[in-house]
Amino acid sequence: KIEFLILSAIVVSFSALTRPIVQFLPIALLPLLIVARKDKRLSSRVSSGLTFVFICGAIISSWSYRNYKTGNLFMLSTIADTNLIYYRARAVLAEAEHISQEDALKELQDEIETAAAQQNLSQPEIISLQRKKAFQIFSQYPVQTSVMLVKGAGRMLVDPGFTIICTMLDRSSLQYDCIPGQSTMLD
Repeated sequence: KIEFLILSAIVVSFSALTRPIVQFLPIALLPLLIVARKDKRLSSRVSSGLTFVFICGAIISSWSYRNYKTGNLFMLSTIADTNLIYYRARAVLAEAEHISQEDALKELQDEIETAAAQQNLSQPEIISLQRKKAFQIFSQYPVQTSVMLVKGAGRMLVDPGFTIICTMLDRSSLQYDCIPGQSTMLD
């Protein structure tokens, strides 16, 4: 029924406001919607799947447009840039400069806060600064960046729940690859 299709598209779209990664789910679900529909005509199944994707895209894009009008950033969420600087770039910086994760985090936060205050940056400008600084660190330390990416990919393949479990057991931990009670995942 079309009502259920529309309702599910709305629910999926609004869930993207909670978990921005969900914005890609409609595209991933498109083949499933085409195959699972109990209509004999392929064109009808494809049409239903595309309707679902279009409704999701319209709702998600409207929120991105709202963010563009209020903050000059056409994106669903800015958390990706915050994670990029304070998690990924922090890990690379700590490894490259042989400092602790905590010191790397403090250094990055101080640098971003100082630049934001000196230049009187708006929130969207701060987000841009975070992204720029993270990419600057990645290009400055390509070997450490590559190692971090390989470790991250390996961790996802071998133990996808590792980071979640680690932070749930020890919320105060800032270790990049921590196991509560041990220094690193490698231990």
